[in-house]
Amino acid sequence: MSADISHYMTPLELKDLTGLTQSAAQIRWLKANGIEHFVRVDGKPRVPKDEKGHPIRANAEISASRDPEPNFAILRSVRLS
Repeated sequence: MSADISHYMTPLELKDLTGLTQSAAQIRWLKANGIEHFVRVDGKPRVPKDEKGHPIRANAEISASRDPEPNFAILRSVRLS
């Protein structure tokens, strides 16, 4: 079972990632930030790591396809008074 643990973030890593200590608050943060996770029977979140040790994003392919530039058409349509 110890080999399995290395594939998931430790409680300390999870606290460092979220800045939160309570499990329910961590789960809300993970959902809001699109981080793949599941909730154990005891209510604690488990976050899988990728091969580099980073948390896996549930929407990685969506966020990678987004245009990183602002929508200039909207910015041009706003007039300053």
